[in-house]
Amino acid sequence: MNEIFKYHTLNAYLKPATKSLIISTKNEALTAGLTTEWIFELDSILQWAFDKIEIQSILLTSDGKSFAPSLNEQDVALKERDFWIKIHHKINAINKLLLKLPQTVILDLKNGNANVGLDIAISADLIIGHRSGQWHFNYLNLGTSPLSFHLFGSEKIPSGMIDQWILSNAQIPHSDLQLYKFFHALYDDTDKHHCLQSILEKIMKQAPVSRIQTKLSLKRTFLEKIDAHILADQKIFQGTLMSEEWKLWPMQKVQNALNSEIKKTVSKKSVPVKNADNVIALRRDH
Repeated sequence: MNEIFKYHTLNAYLKPATKSLIISTKNEALTAGLTTEWIFELDSILQWAFDKIEIQSILLTSDGKSFAPSLNEQDVALKERDFWIKIHHKINAINKLLLKLPQTVILDLKNGNANVGLDIAISADLIIGHRSGQWHFNYLNLGTSPLSFHLFGSEKIPSGMIDQWILSNAQIPHSDLQLYKFFHALYDDTDKHHCLQSILEKIMKQAPVSRIQTKLSLKRTFLEKIDAHILADQKIFQGTLMSEEWKLWPMQKVQNALNSEIKKTVSKKSVPVKNADNVIALRRDH
């Protein structure tokens, strides 16, 4: 396989045997959490691939156990408003780009993802993941709104089900994912390589012009109407940002936890009154 670009957060290389582009997030980027650098590098390599019709498939994956860096309570409070505006705009743009790309896009959700990984995954043509994986949305716990899943997911999943997944903050049941054919394939540790290789080989055997035109036909209607939905959602998202809950809510949760621990500690150190009558008797003596 031939590495084609040097990125800080991604490895990108070509796999000539299946005419594929492999884009893999580095472990260090997963550990660092979501950054604008990762988003812009992902957008950059996808933009480069847009007119490379000799590439038949794109695999989005990672070197770790999740596909994408995620937003977490430890660092969201440190983000500024400009960060949120950029990622909302850019992730929606990446979603649109995935739908427009002439290649068939396979996305490996690996062993689990929260928030951003699912937002981007929904626009892949084929989604795969580990059988034991766990997926959930936690935006409301972080003090912000979803980025794009609720917009682009409506092409594949009933809006009522998406509402439940987002508003509950609970792990998405595997039965729901199976019912709506969210995954093209699931693998375990023993058959992962075979699963990926089989998908890439099948795509390579497809007539290229027919494949490209078919994807264009399948996505055309949705792409024609999505811009209006994105524009309306941007206004709602900016309304969420005005509250600055992403700065306050995670810290408030931490403070509540500390207060709870302090109360427990104080309770343990307090000397219990063993006999109320003795206390009364002592007072009378005085």
